[in-house]
Amino acid sequence: MARRRQPPLAAWAICLACCAAPAAAAAASTLSGHVVDGAGGPVADVAVTLLSTEHAAAGCSASHPPGSVAALSLEAAMTTTALCTATTGADGRWELPGVPSGEFTLQAARDGCAVEPASVAVTVGASGAAAAPRPFVVTGFSVAGRVVDAEGAGVGGVAISLAGEEVAATDLNGRYVLPRVPDGPVDVTAARRHYAFTWLTGARPAPGDAELPDIVATAVALCGAVASGDAARLGAAGRAVTLTGAGGEQQEARTDAAGAFCFMAPPGPHRLAPVLSPAEAAAGLAFTPPHLDVEVRGEPVLLGTAFTHGLAALSGAVVCLGGPCPGDVALELRRPGGALAAGARLGDVALRDRQATGGTVAFALSRVPAGTYRLAAARPGWCWAPDDGVEVVVRGADVAVQAPPLVQRDCDSPAAPPPRLAAGGLDWRAPALVLVLLLAGGATVLAGGGRRRGSSEGGGAGAAATDPAAPPQPADGELLRARVRAKRA
Repeated sequence: MARRRQPPLAAWAICLACCAAPAAAAAASTLSGHVVDGAGGPVADVAVTLLSTEHAAAGCSASHPPGSVAALSLEAAMTTTALCTATTGADGRWELPGVPSGEFTLQAARDGCAVEPASVAVTVGASGAAAAPRPFVVTGFSVAGRVVDAEGAGVGGVAISLAGEEVAATDLNGRYVLPRVPDGPVDVTAARRHYAFTWLTGARPAPGDAELPDIVATAVALCGAVASGDAARLGAAGRAVTLTGAGGEQQEARTDAAGAFCFMAPPGPHRLAPVLSPAEAAAGLAFTPPHLDVEVRGEPVLLGTAFTHGLAALSGAVVCLGGPCPGDVALELRRPGGALAAGARLGDVALRDRQATGGTVAFALSRVPAGTYRLAAARPGWCWAPDDGVEVVVRGADVAVQAPPLVQRDCDSPAAPPPRLAAGGLDWRAPALVLVLLLAGGATVLAGGGRRRGSSEGGGAGAAATDPAAPPQPADGELLRARVRAKRA
């Protein structure tokens, strides 16, 4: 009988390999685990990837795509294969079926989230089921938010800080994204010049939150300036300005060296007003306008110059009996109470190109602050109507003020009541009053002429005789006396 031939050794090896393949497939396991947040709650939508440096794609890749490798080095990326990937559900659980036995590495990732640990080593046996040795923990995540004004419009250019560190800024629509929010309570603050905002204190955003609550502007800047043409006297720096709300609540601010002031005002109607001291109010000082009503909405209100305490030009005329008034007539501008505000010689402020005929001399006083004054003329031995001058009200730098005339009268005749200044000029009775005063003065001169001539030799008391600086009577004075004699006849 012939002897049977034995198969070669290589054939036995192939047979053993083929028989072992089904056994290996049967030994594939299901690998599972969890992803949680810092408080132990489940986190959904986290991708968990199975990595290996020894195995090629196995059975798990048939139902779960390979995913990607998050390697710390190029060498690790070249030698590591992403076998398959699973995504956590609402319960935070992930599961990879068909994993062969061996040594593997797990990684977890979610866009905008920080996950710890970076990777987990796992050994899969032939038992049919395997579990990750520890859960992945989401320690930080991205979350969006919005900054709005009182009317709900987005506020751009706002710096957003997390736990005191600036980490983001709002776009033109007021939106921002915090890239790495740590797990647990956080403080989110906002800052921009001319705005005040609410803070998110102790907020506890979760990875599944779409947005944080809105940060709202609670107040915006209301700024302006107090302009003064006489800053040294009025004190541009340190001037008090008040802001009063609709409910009567009041704030006070002080101007800086440039006269500027600023308030943080909540939305709604407000009234701004500069503050005068009792002494300034008693002196008749005033601001233009005395107050300003402002409606504050969502944006800052920057007024520029809000109040003016400027310097106006005050013009008038002096009327003298004997001809053009001499230049040494003094003009005195006094505040209520008698304090001298300004003074000048008529010859220094006379308007040479506007002189009228006869005894009238026009003048102009510049740089007169707003306020109420009495304007008077003075010269030794001369008398004026009215005795205590005329009232002048200067209301602002943009209004030219015309004062009633200052009229010389005979010192022996009674003073007439002063004409009252109307808005921006004279009362309608002023021209008639000037004529009456001139006629009365002329009549007095005529009636007492002989007495003056007699007394002048003995040092009499007539103003025209006793004052060596008095000008000689011109021809129009004789004409005036003739008219008075005709009127009496």
